[in-house]
Amino acid sequence: MALTFDTSELNSSTFKGASFYTLDSSLQSGKRLTNHKFIDSGTRTEENGNDDKVFTIEGYITGSDYQTTKTALIKALDSSGSGTLIDTYYGELEVFVDSYTIKESSKSNGKADISITFVLEENELDETQFVSMSRNTNLDTNIYNEFRDIYNPNLGLDVLNDVAETIKTVYNATNNAIKFIESTGDTKQLLQSTIDLAISNTDASYISNVENIISDISNINLAMNNFYAENTLDESEMKSSSNLIYSTINEITEIDETNLNEVEKLSLSNKVTFINTQTIVQLQSLNEQLETTDFTTGDSFGSTKSDVLDTFEILDHSLETQDSLDELKTYKSDYIKFITQKYSSLQNLQDENQGSTVDIYTYTLNKYNDIDRVNEVLENNDILDPIFINGNLQVLNK
Repeated sequence: MALTFDTSELNSSTFKGASFYTLDSSLQSGKRLTNHKFIDSGTRTEENGNDDKVFTIEGYITGSDYQTTKTALIKALDSSGSGTLIDTYYGELEVFVDSYTIKESSKSNGKADISITFVLEENELDETQFVSMSRNTNLDTNIYNEFRDIYNPNLGLDVLNDVAETIKTVYNATNNAIKFIESTGDTKQLLQSTIDLAISNTDASYISNVENIISDISNINLAMNNFYAENTLDESEMKSSSNLIYSTINEITEIDETNLNEVEKLSLSNKVTFINTQTIVQLQSLNEQLETTDFTTGDSFGSTKSDVLDTFEILDHSLETQDSLDELKTYKSDYIKFITQKYSSLQNLQDENQGSTVDIYTYTLNKYNDIDRVNEVLENNDILDPIFINGNLQVLNK
């Protein structure tokens, strides 16, 4: 904030009108770091913007009206709410009192040493504080383990051949989608060659070993990441890619099991756990591209977001292990925070009148069946009191 006065002419500092003298000050801030720890895989640290600025003023109070000045300062420091600090070094700021000490001594009658820690009422945010759309490697690990636990390789050649055809169909769909993305370099051809190899290998005998399937998914994903690293996707490519992922998982989960015999149900279980695994791995790679994709229309962004949220909803009801569900919940929360922050201007918010007063957690749970979206509602409405809300709100429809 620009200074509104000449600090060289200041005689004393004030907080909420109560005066004191400043001797020196110290500022504490830094970066918000998130440290991810992986079993037997080291750590990965991410930067999530600047930390709040906290500063401590060391000073004193003295003078002929010492007792009056001390009483006035204590009342100001103890009073509720933020207040205006006018200080030799900081100028004029709106701050909260975090803590303070007042030290008096018989050796210094008529003088008290003070130390006050202030926190800015508002800390300006910048893009470095956006949640990064990075990969959740724990989610990958857990979904591979779930795949190993659920996939049944002992169903006979006829049944496994049926499963193999579904796997090849999914690979072919991915391959066809890549064909329409413009590319420079050779990573596109390498990706398509990797997919072609997986398709040619996939038969009943090959997929009787679940590690063969996991290896193919991993190899395709690695080639996909190399392709993405070389080529920036535009909004139409993001839109079509997210729709492909959603359509693939939605098609298999819409199958009515009531008309299937027991063997067919076992076959379907293998197909579903494969598609769950492939979807999570592929979706994470695609979502990482949101860091560099610039959406210009609410329609393109809205369609992409809907496909991803619908995919999350299917996975919420399709995954079978709690470890996978827990990591999916964390990843989904990061995704929602990211798109809310980066694409807030394209959110297509709708008016909704909340007639009765309700707490934000109940409202979010009733609206989305997802309490993790509390921050989204708060940010889209600039809500200062997060406990109780009512009246007109701006919210996402889904």
